[in-house]
Amino acid sequence: MLALGQGARERVMERVSVMGTNLLIIRPGQSIFHGVFSGIQQTLTEDDALAIVREVAGVRQVAPAVGGSVQVKYMGRNWRTRATGPTTAYLPIRDFAPAEGRG
Repeated sequence: MLALGQGARERVMERVSVMGTNLLIIRPGQSIFHGVFSGIQQTLTEDDALAIVREVAGVRQVAPAVGGSVQVKYMGRNWRTRATGPTTAYLPIRDFAPAEGRG
């Protein structure tokens, strides 16, 4: 039992270290039961993001984003994947830099 708890703790710590200790991701809630969506899907607005910066101590920046499932086609191949459309604040917050072009 202790080994199971220790393994779970290590997995959580690994995920936090990959994400960073100063990053919080907030997503709207939705109920899912056995693969079926139920309940009312909540949405977050840009005003919600601004309120977080104003009202939560220690939060310095936010990067609102939209995302969803998209169909992609390249060189005759076709598949579904997820896409994210963030604001320009996303790159510096996540410490990302474009391989080409500018951020």
